[in-house]
Formats: sequence, structure tokens, C-alpha cells
Amino acid sequence: MEVKIICPVCDSKNCQGKYEKWGYKIFRCFSCTHVFVDAKITEKGVGKLYKKTYFKRGGKYHKKQSGENMSLDTQTPNYKDRIKLLQRFKDKGKLLDVGCAEGFFLKTAEKIYDVEGVEISKYASVYAKENLKLKVKEATLQDFKTNTRYDIITLWDVIEHLPNPIQQLRIINGLIKEDGVLVISTGDISSLSAKISGRKWHLMTPPQHLQFFSKKSLINAIERSGFSVEKILYRGEWVSFGYALFKLRETTESTVFRLLYKFVKKTGIDKLRMYINLLDVVTLIAKKQ
Repeated sequence: MEVKIICPVCDSKNCQGKYEKWGYKIFRCFSCTHVFVDAKITEKGVGKLYKKTYFKRGGKYHKKQSGENMSLDTQTPNYKDRIKLLQRFKDKGKLLDVGCAEGFFLKTAEKIYDVEGVEISKYASVYAKENLKLKVKEATLQDFKTNTRYDIITLWDVIEHLPNPIQQLRIINGLIKEDGVLVISTGDISSLSAKISGRKWHLMTPPQHLQFFSKKSLINAIERSGFSVEKILYRGEWVSFGYALFKLRETTESTVFRLLYKFVKKTGIDKLRMYINLLDVVTLIAKKQ
């Protein structure tokens, strides 16, 4: 008997296999255009993917493996851009960063907001607490217990990692104030870059990335979770030249990019930083309905 695959965004069974990537089958929902991995990974199972090696050496997909310096100093321009965006909607208050990693964004944001973080990785949460002196809890959202209600909740490049995004968004809805702001950034599978690249799109990296939202499916998820969309933006970020080539090498599996990456690593120009906006990462701002 054939088992029907159910879309994690709209619950439709009108889903079909799209292709495979690194041994994982990728499905597309024809009802809401969402693309997803049928990986049968639980919330706690996700946490096992993000051990110390993921952050220190990058696992297979993290920026550090490419030589990208993810320190507070080099990433501050990106974090400052995020804070400027937040200030357009809330210029003060309590901020919760979901999936805060080592806490570099929170460390920058604490100059403006009263910040907290929640992170499933033991290594990253301990680093944030001990090295950056931040208030961070090691927990899944289901296990995150607090009486605090937040003015801002952020998920920077996090929602694509979650096996049950609607469930998580509904938990977040209960944590945010009535006039609070939700900010989410994630890849856009409906972008021109993603359509041209197909399975070689630089954000198509299972099992770390499980959800591949289109603009339509992201709005659908937000509205099903009790939020209304305020604004949608396509923003770039500052990255090293080496990281840009590394992503092209890994996702396209191209010999040309592999050789070019080796060359720039030897010359040292891989450390040069550049602003890139492929218009394939969407930032969505929402409020409670």
C-alpha cells in the first residue's frame, strides 16, 4: 500500500517526488508550492546534527569549513543590517532569537534590546552563555519554558531546519506579545536563482535544510499560525569571496569551481569580503492577527 506524503505546511496529500539530493528525496506540494525533505527527523533528532564539529569545522555545509570567519567582528555588518530592519518596527523591548547558534547576533543586538536566545545545540548554547555572557537556553521550542512574552522574535535562517514548521510557529505565537513582531529569513525556492539551479541550488542542503519555502508557502505558513504579513524583503549579506566559491563548488559539484576555489585559497584573496544578493533569500516581517 502506497503511503501518501503530507505537506508540512498545508497538510495536502497532493505531493510528488521532485528529485533526490545527497540520498534524500525532495517532494513538492502542488497545493501550496512548498518543497520539503521527507526525512522523518524529530525535533530532538535535528539537534543531533548540530554538535561542536558543525560549528567549529562546519560539518559539510556550514560556512566555517570554507574558511569563512564567523566571528563577531567579521559578521557585525550583517547583524547591524538586521538590527536596522528591526528598529523600523520595534526600537526597544524584549527580543528572543530562536536558533541563536553561538549568539553573535544577540551580542550585537543587546546594545539596543533586552535579549534572550534558545538553541538546540549544547555546544553553541554553552558558548553563548560562557563566552558571550548571554541568556541562552539549550532547548527545543517545545521544551522552552518561560513566562516572558516578547516584543520581537527572530528566526534568522532557522525555519528551513525545522521538521514541523507550523507547530513551531504556533508555539512562537504564544510567546509573542499582542503587538509583537516576528521576523523570519529563509531561502525562496520560487526565486529565479533556485529555479535555474534546481537540485544544485546553494541552499538545497539536506538533511540540515528540510523545508524549502516559496514566497506563497511561507505566507501560507505564517497565516495558518495566527500571524499577518507586514512586509517581505529580499536582502543580501556580506560574505568572503572564498565562501561564495565554496558554496558554488559544493552545490554545483563543478570541477571549474573546485579548481578556482583551490586557487583563491592559495593566493589569500578568499578572505576578501563582498556583498551578495541573489534575490533568493526572503525576509518576512509579521504581526499577530
